Amino acid sequence: MDKHATSAPLWQQHARRTERRINLAWWLELYAPWAAGLSLAVLAVVLVMRRQGWPLPGGATSAALLGLYLLAGLGCWWVGRRHFCAGQAAMVRLESHLHLNNALSAAAAGVTAWPPAPAQVEDGLRFRAAWLIAPVLLTVSSLLLAFLLPVSGKAVPAALPPPLALTRTADLLKLLEKEEVADPAALDKAREQLEALLNQPPEDYYSHHSLEAADTLETALAEAAGQLGSQLKTAADAAESLEKYDSSLSPTARQQLQSEMENAVEGIKNSSLGASEELKKQLGNLDPSKLKEMNPEQLKKMLENFKAKSEACKNCQGKGGTGGKSEAEQALADLLNGKPGEGSGEGQGEDGKDGEGKGRGGVNRGPGTGDLTFEKNASDLSTNKLEQLESGDLSRSLPGDHLGTRDIEHQLDKSPSGPAGGGAAAQPAGGGDAVWRDQLMPAEQKVLRRYFK
Repeated sequence: MDKHATSAPLWQQHARRTERRINLAWWLELYAPWAAGLSLAVLAVVLVMRRQGWPLPGGATSAALLGLYLLAGLGCWWVGRRHFCAGQAAMVRLESHLHLNNALSAAAAGVTAWPPAPAQVEDGLRFRAAWLIAPVLLTVSSLLLAFLLPVSGKAVPAALPPPLALTRTADLLKLLEKEEVADPAALDKAREQLEALLNQPPEDYYSHHSLEAADTLETALAEAAGQLGSQLKTAADAAESLEKYDSSLSPTARQQLQSEMENAVEGIKNSSLGASEELKKQLGNLDPSKLKEMNPEQLKKMLENFKAKSEACKNCQGKGGTGGKSEAEQALADLLNGKPGEGSGEGQGEDGKDGEGKGRGGVNRGPGTGDLTFEKNASDLSTNKLEQLESGDLSRSLPGDHLGTRDIEHQLDKSPSGPAGGGAAAQPAGGGDAVWRDQLMPAEQKVLRRYFK
């Protein structure tokens, strides 16, 4: 009795093994198609994400895939559990295959004793794995293709840089702010206009109105900086000349220099860029009548500061300090406007004294050359006079060349003509008769008579 009782757990173990094999077969039959279909969906999604350039972090992607396959497996288990084999059905399977004639079922019910249990029992089930090859290959190949297949990324449009005019304007504002030469309020206003152009959509950077606005802003700012630098240089040069040559200047020259300096100072204060507080303070001390009262070192330092700021304004975006003109262009403009050049000339005045005007030079004097001037009226070069060119060589004439015209009279034959005798035609037919009688064959004349009577 004890010997047979010890065989019960072994038979139950064999039955559970058979039960697991049957249930695994049912679950694989449901899960394999679902796993293959899920792999195809993963392939499509991953390829689209890679094509769009979306990130696929390894850890998160692996966790998501594992979660999808686990959910699919749990769903297949839930759907297929009605087909699963229970413990009693596994005992019946063993009885049928081992020909035990219900001995295991009767022993489990307590009717008879458990038969001797061998260590290994064949339940008669054979696992056919051939049908799983296709789903497994499809699943593995789909996952490999999803992550290893070369995919050309989506063409990402290159970020459009702002127009070069806006970049130069930004650099110009930084330079003016660094030199502390312009009014901060004016620079802030220009910076707001610059930011408004930079903050527009990149696709509008190179539209007609945007490019025109950028060029206008750059040109206006560069010209204002150039004019500011030119006026600073004019004020510094005039003040330096007044301070250095005060005793040797004539009243007219002194008045001209004072006027230039005052106009330059006024132009700086009224410019579109204005002047910084420090510059306004220095300009306030620049009084033509009080230059001699200022400390020479202080005046020299202030004038050097003006010239340094003038050079900084000249370097604004490569524009000259003369309102965007080069030195040669500015010199030509001054010459055309009648502005005298720099320097002084010596001339012969009344009573043998020195006077204002163009000198003639000398051994111990300057060259005496005067400023180049322009007459108000252009020279008459007779360029508007039309003249005829004549050539006697007719071999070089071309068709259509006008050789000449003359007036002539018609020559009329005024001799009288008498009546002429009739009869047969003494001359060949002319006009229409020539066509009808002389050039048409009889057959042709016959055809024409049918239509023309």
